[in-house]
Amino acid sequence: MTTNYIARDNFGMYASTDGSGPGPELMGANTLLGNDVYNKDGEDLGDIKEFMLDMASGKVAYAVLSFGGLFGMGDKLFAVPWAAMALDTVNKRFTLNVPKGRAEGRARLRP
Repeated sequence: MTTNYIARDNFGMYASTDGSGPGPELMGANTLLGNDVYNKDGEDLGDIKEFMLDMASGKVAYAVLSFGGLFGMGDKLFAVPWAAMALDTVNKRFTLNVPKGRAEGRARLRP
């Protein structure tokens, strides 16, 4: 199942094709939760579960990426630096430039 910011747009801000909406320069955090993340080879790396904010600067420090599992069971959570991801507006998803095998082998976040 593909989840993207257009599908999660409750207010119709990103569906506009005339450029009147705020995105992709400014986007609501809720519309980005659940977005798919792929690598440059088109392999599915998971989806965004949460954003972690640096409270001192007000900037996004990293995204929490969920990988693996089935129907939410057995997922592994990874901290991905926000600057490492790019919004792919053509495919309506994020890209992360890492091989799938490397993503599978990264250290897991502890709750």
